Amino acid sequence: MSGTNRLRVPIELQCSLFFSETEIVVPVRDIQEWGELDKCIIFPYDVAFFAGIEAYKPWEHVHKHIPDLLGKWKEIEESCRTYFTERQAKRALEPMKEGIALLFMMLFWVHGKPVYLQDWPLHVDTLDIKPVNVVERLTFIMQGPARYHAFIQLSELFRELEKHYVKNQIKNRLRQ
Repeated sequence: MSGTNRLRVPIELQCSLFFSETEIVVPVRDIQEWGELDKCIIFPYDVAFFAGIEAYKPWEHVHKHIPDLLGKWKEIEESCRTYFTERQAKRALEPMKEGIALLFMMLFWVHGKPVYLQDWPLHVDTLDIKPVNVVERLTFIMQGPARYHAFIQLSELFRELEKHYVKNQIKNRLRQ
């Protein structure tokens, strides 16, 4: 399969913050292997998985992709910091959405799972590797992603999740 497909947003990923329409265009040829995370479509691998399209599954190789996710976050974080410093909060909305999406990817992918946004608090509660009070904090962020305090909270969640991930990796190595 090549080209692009117009797909219905899978029920598992329906969330008005990320998908304002019921259909999206998925670049099928671009998700057959790991590539640069494209801001045009959020959760491309997860969408393909739930739509039954054969595509790369980064959650099966997450350890190779954590540096990419964190690197992308650093770029987004810098953009957001600039927008908030210049008091251009409206311009921070789209990068903040991308950052929130990256956090969800990292949260789920480190557990070998695709992202679930439908009833996400229930799914996130079952995860082992996560920051303290992540559901409450993410709820706060998602209720007003273009606020400075949401940005600070998102930055902290990334730092904490990275620490938990590294700690878990070290524990797993020591067990082997």
